[in-house]
Amino acid sequence: MKSSIPLQQKQTIRHVVVDISSHGYGHAAMTAPLINHLQKRFPRLKITLRSTVPLTFLKSKFNGPFEYLPQSCDFGMMMNSPFEVDRPSTLRAYRQLHGDWQRQIANEKQRLLEIGAETVISNIAYLPLVAARQLNIPAIAISCLNWADIFGHFFPAEQTIHQQMVAAYQSANCFIRTEPAMPMAEFTTHTVAPLATAGSSRRQQLITTLKLEPETRLVLVSMGGIKGEMDAGHWPELDGVHYLSASAVATTTRSDITLLDEIDINYSDALCSCDLLLTKPGYGSFTEAACNGIPVLYVRRDEWPEQPFLTAWLQSQVPCNEITLEQFKKGAFSQPLQRLLQEPKTTAAAASGIEAAAEIITRYL
Repeated sequence: MKSSIPLQQKQTIRHVVVDISSHGYGHAAMTAPLINHLQKRFPRLKITLRSTVPLTFLKSKFNGPFEYLPQSCDFGMMMNSPFEVDRPSTLRAYRQLHGDWQRQIANEKQRLLEIGAETVISNIAYLPLVAARQLNIPAIAISCLNWADIFGHFFPAEQTIHQQMVAAYQSANCFIRTEPAMPMAEFTTHTVAPLATAGSSRRQQLITTLKLEPETRLVLVSMGGIKGEMDAGHWPELDGVHYLSASAVATTTRSDITLLDEIDINYSDALCSCDLLLTKPGYGSFTEAACNGIPVLYVRRDEWPEQPFLTAWLQSQVPCNEITLEQFKKGAFSQPLQRLLQEPKTTAAAASGIEAAAEIITRYL
């Protein structure tokens, strides 16, 4: 006799620990649509998010229930600003982490046991990957970059630390590489299309709330969640242009600048509602702009090794242009901003990597 119990009810609860880097918001932004898809497909998954990304941001991105542990297994790069790596502090932190590497692995194994992890998905801390594999817990890495390649770029002489990082990533059951991505020549990867969230336009609500003219052009300014205030006082004042800032700004009394935190709208919907994104090169910013068909004016960050791969991809997706950090600080970007505002809205890119990545992860659920 065939069972009449629905498949969803037959599924056992599986506890998935999801580690999300707190180096900006891009890692959370790309992980969320994937976890949302998995929870919709497997409603009995138990999700624990480990991250020091603010809970308010995580709640705006992750649709399903999750437990939140405000912990971080990686720190990426220490930053002086959204554009400048604090190299001395970063190197000290990595030397401390790897000074007793085996003890770090043992401590992480104990944490995973205490949490009750049955699968680990990491974007893109490497310590949980090696600890999980030693516990015979499926370990999945997913990202557009890895900290071994970033570390090797900034600190090529630190070979011992770099080799331990590489070995930790190689211990993962699989590494899902999300386009646009760095090459990752040292790893065997499964490459998938972008992971991003398409927002819903709430433009009319913004126009009404901010008491703007209907034809006002909206510019979203976001530097990706890296701490540091921007001096918005120098931004060009343009007729019919209003700035929405998702990043902190120095005190300004200008009526053409509104902080996103002051209005009831999430980032993805705000982006979809705007005419232009002003940002720095970053996975979350670029892919969400492309998946919402929004032109991008970006501030170059030349020391960041991921930049050429991100910008080459973006140029194939939406109208975009670049300015220097000096131009941004001085507010000397009126002309490129206005040129992009004249560009017609393009067809949104498809965030088609979500299904492909979910299929790979399902093998380990």
